[in-house]
Amino acid sequence: MESANFTSEPSPLSPLELSAKVRQDQGLHEADVSCGDEADLRPIFTTCTKNPEHIGFIPVHQFEACHLPLLYRDLNFVSYVRAMAGFTVRVLVRCISTKRPKEYPGTDNPYPFYHYKGAHFLRVGSGWVDGVGMTFLPENNRKCPCRKCAASEKPSYTWCQFWVHTALHVVYNREEAQHTQCELFYDSDTSRDLVSVLDGVDTVGSCLEDTCSILCVTHDIQVVDKLNLMWAELYQLQESMSKSLTRSGEMGRLSIIVSHPHGSSKRISVGEWTHRQSHGDDWTQYYYTTNTCPGSSGAPVYLLGKERGLQLVTNHPHSARCEDISLNTSGIWWE
Repeated sequence: MESANFTSEPSPLSPLELSAKVRQDQGLHEADVSCGDEADLRPIFTTCTKNPEHIGFIPVHQFEACHLPLLYRDLNFVSYVRAMAGFTVRVLVRCISTKRPKEYPGTDNPYPFYHYKGAHFLRVGSGWVDGVGMTFLPENNRKCPCRKCAASEKPSYTWCQFWVHTALHVVYNREEAQHTQCELFYDSDTSRDLVSVLDGVDTVGSCLEDTCSILCVTHDIQVVDKLNLMWAELYQLQESMSKSLTRSGEMGRLSIIVSHPHGSSKRISVGEWTHRQSHGDDWTQYYYTTNTCPGSSGAPVYLLGKERGLQLVTNHPHSARCEDISLNTSGIWWE
């Protein structure tokens, strides 16, 4: 099968069964799929086979010191993790690009979703906002580049742009980016009215590293002010944490992932990174015990080790589960 379009081709499978098939066909990667759009995300969550009870996925507002290893059970550290979690986004993609390759370049390994290229169904991943964004006002004389404004006779000249990082198998290229929405602040099932939606415009990424950066825009310029306050709070917490949290000897190998498993509200999972693989100068890939699920692809992997001091750092998006079911792995990124 070279391609499939579920909007026009009848199938003997139910939407949930078709979703399961497409999800399985992506291999070890962990984007989630819903051929019944968002209505089926809840049933997909409850029938998960990788982590049936999702015990290791803590809602942000329930995250406490008891969820951390003893070495890190400090209230400032808990607040620090919660603050970082604020930058995670839910990534919703409703297009499979016709340009997806059949295999990873230079290998025989199949590329995710190639056999469904051209199809339109919901795929869900995670990602994170980098920085506070840039605001454009009418005096800048630059119209918003979103699809709606591009087709409008009265485009908006008041808008903001952001970069969102995720995995390339979640959002492959510009074609997919223009059918992508990133949702900020989806922290609980009761906070949907607080969600800010960013529309994808363009993307840059790398197949071999499985990393991607999406250029996103929104007409809600108050988002920039909110993110500015969040960054300021994060820096203050980092300073307080550094003063109150003391270490001796081994720093540990803490690994924290903030994601939207199965497209659900934001969850925090805690584990350890087991080893780091070098891919040339300053480019690395991590393996970790931290829980992930379909929908976690592209989520920020926050890492702490001897060389990092007290600060949790991420450049690496979650990429896939491993053949060894106790481990998961990140994409390759500079460090």
